[in-house]
Amino acid sequence: WVHKYCILGLLAYYQVTGNRAALTAARRAADLLLRRFGADKQSILTAGTHMGMAATSVLEPMMLLYRATRDRRYLDFGRYLVAAWEEPNGPHILTTLERTRSVRRVANAKAYEMLSNLCGLLELYRATGVKRYLNDALIAWDDITRHRLYLTGSGSSFEVWQEDGVLPNTEAASICETCVTVTWEQFNLQLLRLLGEARFVDQLERTVYNHLLGAQKPSGEAWCYYTPLEGRKPYGTATSCCLSSGPRGVALLPTFIYGATRRGPAVNLYCTSSAQVPMAGGSVRLVQQTHYPLDPHIVLNVDPGKRPRRFTLYLRIPAWTDHVEVRVNGRPWIGAIPRGQYLGLTRVWRAGDRVDAQIALPARLVEGNYGNAGHAAVMWGPLVLAADASLNPDVPLESVVLRGGSPDELHLVRVSEPADAEGAQFQIDALLPSAGAPRNLRLRLCPFYAASSTGSRFLVWMRWAPRGAILLPAGGSP
Repeated sequence: WVHKYCILGLLAYYQVTGNRAALTAARRAADLLLRRFGADKQSILTAGTHMGMAATSVLEPMMLLYRATRDRRYLDFGRYLVAAWEEPNGPHILTTLERTRSVRRVANAKAYEMLSNLCGLLELYRATGVKRYLNDALIAWDDITRHRLYLTGSGSSFEVWQEDGVLPNTEAASICETCVTVTWEQFNLQLLRLLGEARFVDQLERTVYNHLLGAQKPSGEAWCYYTPLEGRKPYGTATSCCLSSGPRGVALLPTFIYGATRRGPAVNLYCTSSAQVPMAGGSVRLVQQTHYPLDPHIVLNVDPGKRPRRFTLYLRIPAWTDHVEVRVNGRPWIGAIPRGQYLGLTRVWRAGDRVDAQIALPARLVEGNYGNAGHAAVMWGPLVLAADASLNPDVPLESVVLRGGSPDELHLVRVSEPADAEGAQFQIDALLPSAGAPRNLRLRLCPFYAASSTGSRFLVWMRWAPRGAILLPAGGSP
């Protein structure tokens, strides 16, 4: 596990600087493992915890080292690591996924180590083309997104995958370890690079705008090891795995805001940014200006260079939006705009071309189930919103009831300026039940990423009563 991060750090330094000494050091660390462990040597499962998953997570840097050096010893060691999973005391990652289609049933269900191994497995697939590796990774992805992912885009309680739908919200449940959040981000990035499908960016967007940034104190000075959906965020600065993982997750963002395909550049995330995207015949410069996801308008300037060039510009259309408008140089783009996919704009592009996109940010009411039955959460586009005590003094948040069957009935509005991301606020209609008549109130909400930034209490899942239901005080009975 320590070798894993040392090799990753040395390789990253080598890639950025070209310093051969860093590559040599990475190889020496890897060669030490090759001398010690193998099919005819000591089992690597004995060198780590969690049924060997901690030790075998060195698979990813081994495959990156193989890519950097083309030394087949590292590829062969990667194959050995996957074979070691099936040793009698091993985690049996592949066979268990194939048999049960559940990450909960794999080894001891330790979430971070498992995701780390799956990231390495996808690097091995990239090197070998063995479809089994990709297929089993997709089994895990499907199970996590269906049964084990929080609304905010992370997972785990007490650092393991729980049973289907068991997603406790409180600090006491030690939920959503930041290492899990970041490795889930990496896993989706691996799948995006391999398959180029918008569904993986939809997950990245959910994770980044909610749980990843929600684990970091807005000042940037501290991170949460675990980040609850209810209570107070326990920010800290003590040295830990999560204190280093969180910044690594943020540092990944520039690597996938834009992408490159054979036919042209792709815009994956919408944020004020710029990039020189490589493609055949020379790079394309893209410059974004937007306050998304607080405002729906996105301006994208396209510069293919001195000469006009024909290519396809891909825009990701989120699956959750209900309306999109696109204009190129002021003219509406004619054609279907598919949700949950990429919209391809194929034309001859010239310097000075401009794309304007309006991606509607619908208010959404998410009905809870399992442990959140009888509750609902509120979303604005990709943002999960939270009721924060600092915005609602003297309001008992646990007693507040959202009333109605649709977001329209809740009258959700943004009351802050689009440019004020840290101070973003929303307002929604709610009721406060009492022994007498319920009291109407305008409840203030903020994005989950900003909740509890002052140490205040907050909650995401609020009591919810469909229209016509009898309202009772919290804990009351007829």
